[in-house]
Amino acid sequence: MTGLILCTGEPAKTPYYILGLGMNIYSSEELCFYLCENSYILDRDIMDVKLCQWIERELGLRKLGAKLGEMLENEKELSEFVTTILREIHYCTEEEIESIRVILEENASLGFAQKRKARGDSLLQTNKLSLAIDEYHYILQGMKPEEDPQLYSSILHNAATAYSRLFLFEKAGEYYRRAYDTDHNEESYRQYLATMRIVKEQAAYMNTLVLKGVDQDIAENLENIMNEVMSQQPDTEYAKDLEKIIQLKTAGKVNEFYDTIEQVLSAWKSDYRKGMMNI
Repeated sequence: MTGLILCTGEPAKTPYYILGLGMNIYSSEELCFYLCENSYILDRDIMDVKLCQWIERELGLRKLGAKLGEMLENEKELSEFVTTILREIHYCTEEEIESIRVILEENASLGFAQKRKARGDSLLQTNKLSLAIDEYHYILQGMKPEEDPQLYSSILHNAATAYSRLFLFEKAGEYYRRAYDTDHNEESYRQYLATMRIVKEQAAYMNTLVLKGVDQDIAENLENIMNEVMSQQPDTEYAKDLEKIIQLKTAGKVNEFYDTIEQVLSAWKSDYRKGMMNI
């Protein structure tokens, strides 16, 4: 969902207070926006008789309010409750509603931290990297490693991956190392070594391998992977843009070099803003 949303209903004189967010909502569109944006972390607490009454009395949607009330009495699933609201208010397309239904059903049995991680992972997969990092940090602040070492380690690992995609390799290495120390996952350790290989000089990197007692087979395998990756042709538009800029600089085409930089940065900013709007 992008762009402006036309609100067709009258705002409520008395808002509905959403305890989980500590905020008031005043319209059916605000309610739908909340449900869509928080689909990964919704639980049955949203299925409240007070919400049904507010929809019926304050928004004037009597049929919808009564229908939701019946769903509470019949102990319907959260996914059916939420999608009924979205469909009746015509806030989303059927494709978007179906996507939200799948998320709610898949996350129904998950705990709070797992739901927040699922949201962070979705942001990571769609390259909303800063938002993904914020989500992972939020979970880590309210969770202790001993509560669920595997989950905690996975959150650290994915946060490290987000940092690495932002080229913050030292920060990524720190988080990969913490992930490994928490759950001794070999993939986290390999990624940690890879980031060290990028940020350290060759001599310092080799010294790190010696001090850490890294298995020689692991180090050699990592070196082979790094060499293979570095020898590959760029396969993304961003990498191709950078390659073009480097070629212009090498060729000494100064004016074209700076013009291309300006064009590329403008395009990247546009892509970033579009990504932020699609949250």
